[in-house]
Amino acid sequence: MVIQGNLPRTIRAEVKFTGSSSISVPERELEPLTSTDPNITGLLAALFWSDGKNMDGRWLVVDASDPLVLRRSSLTPEYLRRAIISQPSLASLRRRIDDLWPAFLLAYLDTAKKGHLALSKELQSRHAKGQLQEPLPTHEVLAIDHKAAMSELVEHSGQSGSGRIFQRLFAYLLGLVGYRTVTVNTIGVPDVVASDPAQENEQVDLRITLEESRRLVRHCREAGDADLALRLLSQDRRLA
Repeated sequence: MVIQGNLPRTIRAEVKFTGSSSISVPERELEPLTSTDPNITGLLAALFWSDGKNMDGRWLVVDASDPLVLRRSSLTPEYLRRAIISQPSLASLRRRIDDLWPAFLLAYLDTAKKGHLALSKELQSRHAKGQLQEPLPTHEVLAIDHKAAMSELVEHSGQSGSGRIFQRLFAYLLGLVGYRTVTVNTIGVPDVVASDPAQENEQVDLRITLEESRRLVRHCREAGDADLALRLLSQDRRLA
């Protein structure tokens, strides 16, 4: 994998999940996100979800030091989207989060339904081994499937339980984006600290297993792409 675009060196993030139309972030939660160190970026990551309203279940990620965020006691999705427009420096990070989130949620949905402890154990283990990407589906996750996964998890775990689960999912989503060190603070603030990112054009070793190679060839054949299947066969001698 080649990481596209520079990532913040260190992220401190406050992670919010809500079924209502707005969130409130107390000053005590925002304060640890701010820093005079240019290598540290404080983020507010908010996930809004309500079956009765038009919410797409996507993360809204903003710079927590932005006056647009600091001066409001209540933040709605619409307001956060306006703040996002004024923060182009985070565009690369947001794009990676948006691209990976639906597949990441679907991949870990069954484990997430077992609770935040089981989820944390698996995510931590896979991240340490560089295997977070292995369970991700190879097909595109449609918006309707993403919304179904969101509904399933919230209905199964409830609002409070889902909040803890989504916090951990966001933390290791940053790991999938390219952060080698991820810490989740179960007590205290900030909720998540991510550091040591893979930088632009850095090659990350994502060598696939023999079984994964065979699956890729099978998917190509099923999709009618015989040429790509043949190229994969010719480049991976293990399949011979």
